[in-house]
Amino acid sequence: MKIGQESAEINGTRMYYEIAGEGDCLCLIHGNTMDTRVWDAQFDFFSKHFRVLRYDLRGCGKSEEPREKYAFDKDLKALLDYLEIEKVAVCGISVGGGIAMQFTLNYPENVYVLIPVAPFVTGYPWPGNAPLLMKLGAHVRSGEADAAREVWNAMPWFDHVKMLPDVYAKLSQIVSENSGWFFERGHVVDWGDRPMTARLGEISVPTLILVGEHDSADNHEVVRILAESIENCQRLIVPDSGHMTMMENPDFFNEHVLAFLQSQ
Repeated sequence: MKIGQESAEINGTRMYYEIAGEGDCLCLIHGNTMDTRVWDAQFDFFSKHFRVLRYDLRGCGKSEEPREKYAFDKDLKALLDYLEIEKVAVCGISVGGGIAMQFTLNYPENVYVLIPVAPFVTGYPWPGNAPLLMKLGAHVRSGEADAAREVWNAMPWFDHVKMLPDVYAKLSQIVSENSGWFFERGHVVDWGDRPMTARLGEISVPTLILVGEHDSADNHEVVRILAESIENCQRLIVPDSGHMTMMENPDFFNEHVLAFLQSQ
């Protein structure tokens, strides 16, 4: 068993990870432009009950930047194989939630619980957020990294956390200290040939979907669709929080996620 803070050479890249605790494995997956630190309020807490794994996606934190087309779920599978972990509860925020769902769809035998938090999903048009995302993409393609950062900071996902100065300061530090590749050049992620929205009926593991009370209308609609389409699924709205709910209301988040995990 490999314990501590290390880097794994997998899938042609170097991926940083941290692991602590004993028992069933809980994997925490961060979102775009972030890294493992967004889970600071969860890592120690859950490691008292589970074996907890958190890792940096390609181009984030201490992991290598992407150089070619890649698939998030295949990276996670390779990391779990490297660590000799057969089954996990996957919990991800935003794009990390989408990764958790994609991994569950493509490797169902390796998942015993799914916990998407305000997840990104393919197959939903994101009408509220799409205009800003398209603007961000245009700046990236034009080499206007600073303008792309400004658009990212203006996304409605961060409206509520900006009202929490200490939390927003930490989140801003994480984003600023990460590699600028997300804003400087495009990258190609393989999300599969079929949209997630067309495959929701394939998910059969116990699922808890969380969304912050003040998250975007798009995210609330996505959570509604998922809750109605996935069997054995519970939906939880986290009060006094927006998109980064596990940072904004960590006590509520930890209490209810722990209760769900322990009930399975």
